[in-house]
Amino acid sequence: MQLILATALSIVSFASAAPCTSAEFNSINETYATTLTAACATSLKMSTSATISTAMGDPYGFCQPACATDLNNLSSGIAICDGTAPEVAIVAQFRQMCTDLANPTMNGGKCTTSDMILHESIKTMCASATCTAFLSSMEKQTPNCIMEDDTPKNSMSLKTMFQMSYGCTPAAVGAQCSLIDMVNFQTAAAAPVWANCSTFLKLPQGTTIDKVMPDEDATATSLPAGFCNSTCPQYLLSLMQSLPSCTSGGKNVSDPSVIYTLCPNVKPNKSGASTLSVFLWSYVVVLVTAVATLF
Repeated sequence: MQLILATALSIVSFASAAPCTSAEFNSINETYATTLTAACATSLKMSTSATISTAMGDPYGFCQPACATDLNNLSSGIAICDGTAPEVAIVAQFRQMCTDLANPTMNGGKCTTSDMILHESIKTMCASATCTAFLSSMEKQTPNCIMEDDTPKNSMSLKTMFQMSYGCTPAAVGAQCSLIDMVNFQTAAAAPVWANCSTFLKLPQGTTIDKVMPDEDATATSLPAGFCNSTCPQYLLSLMQSLPSCTSGGKNVSDPSVIYTLCPNVKPNKSGASTLSVFLWSYVVVLVTAVATLF
């Protein structure tokens, strides 16, 4: 409700706003391009040349006290005039999200976007030796038993469930992905596509994998003309090689066999990889898309 009110108030304020000047329009890009304060950049573990736009990609971190000055710069930097309403509304929503992060849903209600961001922030514990040691001691005390569900397939060990939620140690090859594995997956999925691949596909610079991954029902003939001879398959293979060799939902997230099936010309001569079903490819597409949507 607070988010709706904040957005509504920002819209009302534009009802009588004057037309934007060129300088006021430029304030949008200038604000996003503002370099972070040293305190904020250090807190986010970003370079000293990182900008507000970059920091907004880590909402949990950007909403922390170390970035308070930068958050205020974001709020005050964009001029209020006819034409900047969409950007001002986005900033208002972002600030409301920061408020929500400090006040998570605790009454059993439906989880908000901020609640999910807060939940995902648990990964920051893996950067602390003290927290990692604590989690390790907790794991040792976690019973090694099976939580039975309606089918054996849906049953899971309590230790595995602990690793999925709090595991700071990468899972063994073929085992269920741990928390840190999924963080690494998310990091890889958020990295920009190779420039020569995005250019070939006529996509803007900074595009992420969810815009490049072929559709789940893709065939060699349905791919864009020249796709298999472009750098895109090599980009996808490079990404797959950087993913953890673990499973999520019972599927290996780093097996490149389907890429070889779609583009046989990129398959190594001595590869013994078997052809996987389209289902695995669709699973990876769905997983990557979900990550892109959440972050």
